[in-house]
Amino acid sequence: MGDKQLNVWIDSDLKDALAERAKREKKSVTDLTEDILRQDMARQNGEIIEQQALPIIREIVTTEVRKGIAQLLNDLRDELHLDLLEEIKTVVHRSDDRLAKLVVRAIRDAGISRRLVIAHLSKAYGPDFARVLMRVPRKMQAKNWQVKSRRNHHNQRPGVSRR
Repeated sequence: MGDKQLNVWIDSDLKDALAERAKREKKSVTDLTEDILRQDMARQNGEIIEQQALPIIREIVTTEVRKGIAQLLNDLRDELHLDLLEEIKTVVHRSDDRLAKLVVRAIRDAGISRRLVIAHLSKAYGPDFARVLMRVPRKMQAKNWQVKSRRNHHNQRPGVSRR
């Protein structure tokens, strides 16, 4: 581009400051004025571009922050879920162990109680009476198993009675 002349009237203090700065920077007043005008135009163009791009940049940043937060929440939820499952498994395992021990103890105590009752009945009513009583529960148990096996054979759920 060719050079063109620009005649402007400015405050005398500004003209003196411009001449002093040009002397300090070892430039001509024209070169210094062109540099100042280019910088100002670039600044204004940058502000315009910045103003136009700011909403787009804001949206991009917001979207990325939301994605990051969502990922963190999912990771945290998964980790808490695993920790909770481990704790539940531990509690259930302890509970199952305790229940198994109680069932074994109840069976053992029932056997002991049965033997004590039979020993007492044997002393009170004689050994023959006690032997007969010992056979009765076994016969009843055998009948219950036969009834249950027939129900299962006829595709009925065990424990469900017909009325």
